[in-house]
Amino acid sequence: MPAVLTTYNAVTSDAQANLRWGIRKGRWGLPRLPINSDTGTNFSWHVLGTKAKGLPHGPRAQRDIWVTGKIDLYLFKVITPLQKYAEPFWPDEVAAGKVIYPYRFDIALVSQATQIPTAFDEPIPEALSEGIRVGATGGPSIVDVDEAQLEALLTYMG
Repeated sequence: MPAVLTTYNAVTSDAQANLRWGIRKGRWGLPRLPINSDTGTNFSWHVLGTKAKGLPHGPRAQRDIWVTGKIDLYLFKVITPLQKYAEPFWPDEVAAGKVIYPYRFDIALVSQATQIPTAFDEPIPEALSEGIRVGATGGPSIVDVDEAQLEALLTYMG
């Protein structure tokens, strides 16, 4: 089963600018290590959710509320292991003159979809949807997903 990093990206202008920058530059970064991981950790995919809609209090929702919403979804193939860097890279890091996202890895965008349901397995596999939800509240995590579920999601995303 592929290991997948799940994250949620905020909707602030800085966070969305960083998303565009990361896609353009082929790199993503995290402010802290994913749960139960260390530098050098390998995962095959990165699934990022953003712009949650239909949730009364935003993405920091309980499971029963989360599954009623929709999100923009990005699926990246991970090219390099997670490494720690000491130099600013993202626009907000450069502006602040400090590193905010030291844990980085290279990515390639495979697919993206706008406002797809967060309902478990309809179409996002439960482990991924739950991982994104947790990412909005507790930070990034790495989950295992069945290859067939990942393929089904890719097919849905087009």
